[in-house]
Amino acid sequence: DGRDIAAMILDLARRGWLQLARVSGTDSADGDWAITRVDQPLDASLDLNEVHLITNLASPGATASLSELCSGSDNRLGLVQLDLHREVVSRGWYPAAPNQTSDIPMAVLGVGGLLGLVIALIDVSSTSIGAGAVIIACAYLTSVIVRGGTPRTALGTAVRIQALGLRRYLEEAQSYQFSY
Repeated sequence: DGRDIAAMILDLARRGWLQLARVSGTDSADGDWAITRVDQPLDASLDLNEVHLITNLASPGATASLSELCSGSDNRLGLVQLDLHREVVSRGWYPAAPNQTSDIPMAVLGVGGLLGLVIALIDVSSTSIGAGAVIIACAYLTSVIVRGGTPRTALGTAVRIQALGLRRYLEEAQSYQFSY
């Protein structure tokens, strides 16, 4: 999901590197957003992935629309997402890129399918064919359940817990603010 990139865009706008403006009269029911890159030289206060986001977004002083960036034909944010994946690996939050899938589910499916086929062919009876089919089905279900991205490291899990705690704190603070 794009929450991490959206958070970077909001943070860069807060720090004065980008300007956000709501655009009315677009096809979308909610309107669109114009993201303008401020015409100033980049400096050392920016992380490398922030530099990549700013430079991939637009040239200095130019504007890109959010709908344009989110379209399937535009890959600018995809490149930034890859930068973020490299960043979380370098910080030790993940052992490999979070979007990287494992080969284990396919191995489980292959071994289970082969085992089920061998059992079914050893003795061609309804019992052995049924047992082979059950093994193949279990291997398939296991491969579907195990499929997924790279798990977080212990450090990554600790950072996630802290982020969730901060989010909950902010939600409670906001609800407390509106209760008066």
